[in-house]
Amino acid sequence: MQGGLVRCARQGARNQRTAWRNLQERLSRVRPRIMLKQRRELLAEMAARLGAEARRVFKDMRNAMSTLETRLRLLGPEQVLARGYSITMDEKTGKAIRAAAEVKAGQRLKTRLKTGEIRSVVRTQPGKK
Repeated sequence: MQGGLVRCARQGARNQRTAWRNLQERLSRVRPRIMLKQRRELLAEMAARLGAEARRVFKDMRNAMSTLETRLRLLGPEQVLARGYSITMDEKTGKAIRAAAEVKAGQRLKTRLKTGEIRSVVRTQPGKK
């Protein structure tokens, strides 16, 4: 019986040594310092790419906004007036008049030009002489 216990103890010790060696080999293959260094390098690379992408997106958005600003300025009322057009509005409400049928005799109008305004009164009903 004593011999059996000794054999079991030796076998258990061998199993533990084998398990210990396996763990040491796995740890030496993994090399935490090297793995950590690689992960840090990967993180730095990803951070640099993210920064570059953010700058590119910001630049693209700034260009798009500049284009829209230019279009808006060209289509705005000031540019329309600069090209020789005028805007006629009801003097009281400020609502733009788009058709002669929108006004009636006696109504006060304000016509905006590139420089200055003209105030007028409708003398006849549209469509009548």
